Amino acid sequence: MKTVHPNDGQLEQYRKQRLIPEQKQHISAHVEVCPLCSRRVRDMERLELLLDSAAAESLTDDFTSKLIARLEVEQRTSGTVQPVPVKRRMILRSEIVNIMVAAAATYLFVASGALKVVVALNQASLEIHVFSRLGTAFQVVGQWFGSFN
Repeated sequence: MKTVHPNDGQLEQYRKQRLIPEQKQHISAHVEVCPLCSRRVRDMERLELLLDSAAAESLTDDFTSKLIARLEVEQRTSGTVQPVPVKRRMILRSEIVNIMVAAAATYLFVASGALKVVVALNQASLEIHVFSRLGTAFQVVGQWFGSFN
């Protein structure tokens, strides 16, 4: 049987004691026996302590007044600021790169014979092929997302 772990949001709600009693009991029992989830809860607590201590240390007492003064100066002088002109050369360079990438992709598509396969397929077989690939992709994505729980 596959173990279903609580996600980070549920663990955070558990840590902050914002769950209904049934959820709290279920997650608490799981965290007690699961070293992975127990470590995730401890990591969340350490991260919160680290962020709280960093925020308290980094701001000076006069930070707010300095920020407001700076904003007022910027607001008074904002009419004189000129926008930086966009260089046409950079736009042309990115357009050339986009064209080259499109040309390379088209060449690879034709050279690989994929064009012949697509042209040779009838609609029914193309739909079957596409839907079977989509089904496989959905299964892989579902398993991938399931690995986070």
